[in-house]
Amino acid sequence: MMDEDSAGFGELLQQAEQLTAEIDDTGLPRVARNLKQIVEEGQQLWARTAQLAAKDTNEVKASILLGSRGIDLPKISQRLEGLAAAPTFETVEEAHETDIQAFLRNERENAVLSVFADSLKATQEEVDKFCWDTFSNEWQREKQRILDSLLGPSNDVMDVRDVSMGPEMGTSSLNLDLKTRSKMTATEVPYAREVEQYNEQVIKGGLRPKLAERFKAVAKELDDRSAMEAWDMVCSLVEAPLSGEGAVPRTAALVLQSRAYLERTYGQFMRVVIEGNRGQAALGGEPGTLSLVKSFLNVKRPSLPPEQHDGTLAGQSVWALIYYCLRCGDRQAAVELTPIFEEYAASEDGHLSASSENRVRQQYARSVRTPDARCPFKRAVFCILGRCDVAQDHPEVTTTCEDYLWLKLCLVYVEEPAPGEEHQEQARDRLTLSKLQYSLLEEEPLKASASVQLPLVSKAPAGHGYRFNLARLVTSYTRNFELTDPCKALGYYYFLRNLKGSRGEDLFVACVSELVMQTKEFTVLLGKIEPDGCRRQGAVDQYRYDTKRIIEAVAEDCESRGLYEEAVGLYDLCEKHDNAIKLLNRLLAQHVPSACGPVWNRLQSLATDLAQRYRNHGCEASPETLSALYLLLDLGTFFQLANQNKAVLALDVIRKLDLIPFQPSMVDASVAAFSRRSEEVRRILADVLLAVMNLLYGQYKELKGPEESRRQELRSQARAIITFSGSIPYRMPGDTNARLVQMEVLMS
Repeated sequence: MMDEDSAGFGELLQQAEQLTAEIDDTGLPRVARNLKQIVEEGQQLWARTAQLAAKDTNEVKASILLGSRGIDLPKISQRLEGLAAAPTFETVEEAHETDIQAFLRNERENAVLSVFADSLKATQEEVDKFCWDTFSNEWQREKQRILDSLLGPSNDVMDVRDVSMGPEMGTSSLNLDLKTRSKMTATEVPYAREVEQYNEQVIKGGLRPKLAERFKAVAKELDDRSAMEAWDMVCSLVEAPLSGEGAVPRTAALVLQSRAYLERTYGQFMRVVIEGNRGQAALGGEPGTLSLVKSFLNVKRPSLPPEQHDGTLAGQSVWALIYYCLRCGDRQAAVELTPIFEEYAASEDGHLSASSENRVRQQYARSVRTPDARCPFKRAVFCILGRCDVAQDHPEVTTTCEDYLWLKLCLVYVEEPAPGEEHQEQARDRLTLSKLQYSLLEEEPLKASASVQLPLVSKAPAGHGYRFNLARLVTSYTRNFELTDPCKALGYYYFLRNLKGSRGEDLFVACVSELVMQTKEFTVLLGKIEPDGCRRQGAVDQYRYDTKRIIEAVAEDCESRGLYEEAVGLYDLCEKHDNAIKLLNRLLAQHVPSACGPVWNRLQSLATDLAQRYRNHGCEASPETLSALYLLLDLGTFFQLANQNKAVLALDVIRKLDLIPFQPSMVDASVAAFSRRSEEVRRILADVLLAVMNLLYGQYKELKGPEESRRQELRSQARAIITFSGSIPYRMPGDTNARLVQMEVLMS
C-alpha cells in the first residue's frame, strides 16, 4: 500500500515539474505564493464559478421551457436585438418672447437686494465690533479699579501711565473714549441739559432761574405724568420763603405751603371725580366750593348710618360737608354753612387763637369725644380747630396717605417746646413738626423700609426733626452714568457746593474727588500741566470754584489709597510743589538701588521732567526737598552704571556727589554732611556703600603685575568707606557692616 502511494506521488510530482517547465517558456514573471494566498485565490475562483454556473443554469431552464412551446431562445434574442426602437416625440419647450421690462425689473430688484444684504452684513460687523470695543473698555476700567484697590501704582503690574506724558500727573491709559456709549437714558439727557443751563446762569450771577419749573416743563415734554406731579409738588413747596431768618418762620411757611399743595391737589381730584360721574354727581346750583363738595359727596357718599350724621343738609352730613370744604382749602365755604368758622377762615396761619382753641378743646372733651358722639367727620373737624387729640388717626376720614398727612399738618405747632417742658402734659399733647416726622419715619402708617429711609433721611444735628439727605439722592441718581458722562455728573454735584458732610468736608469737593477716583479721568476733569508750566483747564474750572482746593483733595485721596504717582501729578497740578517732590522722593528711594524696570523708568522720567521744569520756571518747594530730588536722580544714574559693570563711570559719578569719602581725611566732613541728608537718602546709603565697595573690589581683582601703588590706593578708599560707615549716627540694615569688612579684608 505504501509503495502504491509513493508511486502515485512520484507521478504527480513529475507532472508538476513538467508543467513548471512549460510555464517557464512563456516568459511571464513567476509569482511565489504561500499556502494562505493560494487558499484565498481558490475561494475567489470558486465563488465566481458558482455565479456563472447559476446563470447558465437559468438560461438552460429558460431554453427548455420555451423549447417545449416550439420557440428557439437564441434566435429570439437575435431578432429582438435587430429590432429598431420606435420613434418618439418629446415635449418641445415653449419659446417665449423676450420680456425686456421684466428682465430689467428683476435685475434692479436683485441689485437692490444685494445692496441690502451687503449693508446688513457691514452693519452687523460694525455693531459686533462696537460691542466688543465697549465690552473691552468696560473690562479695562473694572480691571484697573480692582488693581488700584488691591495693589498700587508702585507695583510693576500697575503700569498704567503714559511715560511720554512728562511731568504732568499720571494720566490713566483709560482715557475718555468718545466712542463709548453713554449710559444716560433718553429721560436723563434733557434734565442734564437743563442742569447745565441752570449752572451757567448761576455762575454768571444775577437772578437765578426756577430749576423746579424747568424740570416740570421737561417732564411735560416727556409726557411723564408721575414726574409732572412730583415736580408740581416741589414747585409748590419751594414757593415758601424758606430762606427767612429764624427756624420758626421757615417751619411755619413750609407747613402752610404743604397744606396748600395738598388742598389744591384734592380740589383737582374732586373735579376729576365729578367730571367722570356727571349723572351721579348732579352738579348744579350756585357755582362754588360748596356745590362742588355736595356733588362730590353724591359720588363718594360716606358709608355712615343716618344716626351718625349729627345733622344733615340736603341729604348730606353737615360735618362731612364742612370737612371736605376744609380739605379742599376753602375755609370761607365752611363759613357759609355755619358762622362759627369766621375766625378760623380769617386767620392767616390757618389756626384759631389760643383762647378759642382752649374753648374748642373743652367742648371736644365734653360732647364730641364721648361715646355718644359717633360722627367721625365732626371729631376730625374739632381736632383740626382745637389741634387736640393728636394721637387719633381718624381712619374713617383719612383713607389715603395724603389725607392723613394733611390732617396731621393741620395739628402741627411750629414752636418747639422749651427745654424742660418736653415732659409736661400740655407739651405731650402738642404735635410738633419733629414729632410728626418721627411718626412718619419710625412708626406706622408711613414707615419706610430701612433700605429706603436710612440713606435718604437723617436726623438733624440739633436733635429736633429730620432732614433730607440731598447728597445721597444726587449721588444715587448720577451713579448710573457718572463713569461714561463724568462732566454731566459734575453739574449735579455742583448743587452740593454749600453743604457740609459729617466730618465738615465740602460735599462738592468730596463728590468730585470720588468721581475722579472712579473714572480716572484726571486730565478731562482736572486739567494738566503743559511743558511750558502753564495749566490747561479741566471740566471743574467752568464752575469757578476753588479748583486748587479740589485738586488737592483728589491728590490727598490718591495718596491715602496708594495711588502715589497720580498723587504726585495732582500735587504738581495744584501747585503744592513741596508735597509733590516729597512724595516723589519716597517713591524714588524705593527703586533707586535697582534702577531698572518699567516703574523706575517711569519715575525717572517724571522726576527728570519735574526737576527741569522747576529749574526753568521756579517752584515753591523747599531747597532741601529739591536737593534730595537731584541727589536721588544722580544716585539712580550711579546704580544704572554700576549694574552695567561700568565701574569707572559709576565711581566718577559717586565721587562728584560727595556723599561718601574716598580718602581718610574726608571722613569727618562726610559724617557731618550726612546729618543734613534727607531721610530718603539715608535709607539707601547702605546700598550705595555696598555698590561702591563692590566696584572697588572688582577693580582690585583686575589689577595685574607690580601695581602696588594702585592697590594701596584702593585699600585706602575701602578703609575710608568702612570708617565712614561706622562713624555715622545711623543704624545700617542687616549685615551691611559685616559685608563691607569682608570685602575690605579680601583686598588686604
